[in-house]
This record gives sequence, structure tokens and C-alpha cells, in this order.
Amino acid sequence: MEGWHGPNCQMENVAKNKRTKVRLHDNALGLSTINGNRTDCTFFVQNNEEVMRLRVDLQEIYDIHGITIFTESSSSNLQKMLGFDVVLSEDNDVGNNVCFKQTQPIQENGRIDTSCHGKVKNVFVRKKISPYYLNVCEIEIYVCQTGFWGNQCQYPCSCPNNQTCDHMTGECRGSCYPDLACPRTVARGKSQPTVVWNVDQVARGSVVWIQVLSLCYMISVLTNQMQFQVVCYKIPVCLLGTCFHFVLNYMVRVYLHITLNLQTFLNQPKQ
Repeated sequence: MEGWHGPNCQMENVAKNKRTKVRLHDNALGLSTINGNRTDCTFFVQNNEEVMRLRVDLQEIYDIHGITIFTESSSSNLQKMLGFDVVLSEDNDVGNNVCFKQTQPIQENGRIDTSCHGKVKNVFVRKKISPYYLNVCEIEIYVCQTGFWGNQCQYPCSCPNNQTCDHMTGECRGSCYPDLACPRTVARGKSQPTVVWNVDQVARGSVVWIQVLSLCYMISVLTNQMQFQVVCYKIPVCLLGTCFHFVLNYMVRVYLHITLNLQTFLNQPKQ
């Protein structure tokens, strides 16, 4: 399938046909580096004094799995490309998040696999040491298909309740990863919450609180101490770190209204 890679096409190249920007040159020059053709090596820039930089704008933030760069395979080109680096950024600034630096000789076929991963919107390929030179045939930026992890996204996630897993480690992410509001007992981004509550626990806790508040109100009715009623209504009803004050108060009011009417009915003198 076009744009997909890996043993079973679980890796998508999200760089394909996105936007490029080339420092000190026409931005359209960089489009050949994201057209899906690994043998199109027409992108070539150099300068005697200025840093050369190619930027790929993904247009939205991705949690990427890896980056592979293809360059022309001649020995002279491979030598000139030594020392380039790759920088990840979540905005339009270059920043200093260098995820890869080519310090070792490049393999003869011109393929450069990096271990770059993380959240990113812009990827910068940069040569900031002399010679200021870049030749890029193609840059591919991969994300794992949802539900897979591993070096080539070859392993399916094994998480309960169809939860997703970390695309690098396979750890289950839980329901509050990565940017949703987590309970206070859950560390954002961790694989498992430290405390897990289910519906039955919440329901049992709710019944207990309703019974406590009902008893409180009944004491106020039987003793004619109206201040107890004020105290009852102002008890903050918080369960397991999540407040249900308004919902449970409404339920309690309905329950107590029925109880009070029943008490009044039972206390009426018989005709």
C-alpha cells in the first residue's frame, strides 16, 4: 500500500506530500524529498558560510516512531553528509531537541535509519558544520498504526479493554494517555494507573453516602433541630477523588423528600 511500510504495512510515512521549507533557498526545492521516490536525489544545497537546513512541516503533531533518510550513494556525497543532525520540534522553531547526529560513516546504499521518536510537528535536517551541504533523496517519517508496537510496529498490543499501547515499549497506556484529564491517583502518561476503580465500587460508595445523609436528615426531623438539615445539605459528597456533589445532592433531596412525606403521612392522626 502506497505510503505504508513494515512487515505487514503497519508503519505509515506521514511526511509524504507534506510541506517543506529550505533555508536560503526556494521552499519548493524541498518537495522532491517527500514525494515518495527514494531515487529522486535532485535536492542539493550548499553554502560556504551559512547553515543548511531542510524543514518538513507535518502540519499537525504526530507521535512518531522513527525517521529514515535516503541520500545519494556516491562516496563523495556520503563524506560531505557526515555531521548532519536531525531536530524535532512541536512548533515552528528549530529548538535544541536533537534526536540524531550522523557521526559514523554512512552505509554505501545511502540509507540512514534513525531512532528519532516522540511528539513532533516539524522535523529539521540540518548541516551546521563545514562543509555546509545537504543532499536528501527522500525523508520518511513513520508512525505506527494504532494497536501495534516494536521496531517495525510488528507486534500487536495486548491490552485490556482495547486500550492502546506505547508504540516503542508495548506498555498499555490506560484511558488517560496522553493529554486527557487523569484522576489525581494516576500519573499522566504512565502505562497503568496506581488505583483503579470500577462502577460497582462507585455505586456502593454512593449508596453509603445516601444512607449517611438520610440518617442525618431523619435526626433533624425527629429532633426538630433544623440546623441538622443545613449541615446535611452542605456536606461535600466526594467519592474516590471525583466529586459528585451536585448529582448526589439531587438524588438525596429526592430521596429525603419522599422519606419526609412518608413520615408526615404516618404521623397523621387516624380519622
